[in-house]
Amino acid sequence: MPTVGIKKVLLDKHLGKVYSEKEFDELCFEYGLELDEVTSEKAAVEKERGEAAAGDELCDSEVYKVDIPANRYDLLCVEGLTR
Repeated sequence: MPTVGIKKVLLDKHLGKVYSEKEFDELCFEYGLELDEVTSEKAAVEKERGEAAAGDELCDSEVYKVDIPANRYDLLCVEGLTR
C-alpha cells in the first residue's frame, strides 16, 4: 500500500475544517483509508538519518501519513484525497 505524507495545514485548508488527529483518523476509516502515522519533516529525517542530520532548515509542522489502497491512484495527492 502506498503511503502519502501531507502537511496538516494543507489538509485543513483543503477540507475547510480543522480536524484533530482522532477525528481525521475516524474520517479516513469511514472512507476505507488508514492514518498510518503523524510526524513532522524534521522528526522523519531524525528517524532516518539521526538527530545531527536533521538540521534547523526542516519544518516542525505536523505531517499526516495516510495509507492509500493500490487501486486508488486518484488519492495520491491532496486534491484527490480531500475531494
